[in-house]
Amino acid sequence: SGAVVAQRMTVEKIRNLNEFNNVAKEYRQARSLYESVLTLDYRVAAGEEDPLLVAPEYEKLLETVEKLVIQIQGDEIEAEYTQINTMLQEWVGTDVAVYCQRMSQAISQNNAEYANQAIQYRQVIYDTFSVITENISKIGDEIEGADISDIKKWSPESYVQENIGAIE
Repeated sequence: SGAVVAQRMTVEKIRNLNEFNNVAKEYRQARSLYESVLTLDYRVAAGEEDPLLVAPEYEKLLETVEKLVIQIQGDEIEAEYTQINTMLQEWVGTDVAVYCQRMSQAISQNNAEYANQAIQYRQVIYDTFSVITENISKIGDEIEGADISDIKKWSPESYVQENIGAIE
């Protein structure tokens, strides 16, 4: 009927929800970083501005990467979320970091080798984040009261289509 109804939850269920929400918060921050990367990629691919002006912005994202890695490492998470936490740390601290470095180097130095490495890391970023998203989504389905609707409907393609536009 669309009416809002209070949900009765035990202390254990509330604890589980809070633990999940802590990991989901990390995921959403990583996703925000990914959205920034996708935006820069679009700007480069669109060709409407000089890529040399976009290259330093990849380097600037490395500051966000560093802060986010420290935050993810510092968050106290429950044992059942260790794998997701580890995947997020590696994804942010290695995959995204290397990708941003290589994109900046490829553009600034006009270096084909770095461009090829960046292309490889772009795929790694995509594949790994898809796995992380699937894990969060599956776990969230089992947590009573967890709102993961934004996680389930998000994808890099939908983000680009809805927020940036399609390159034609």
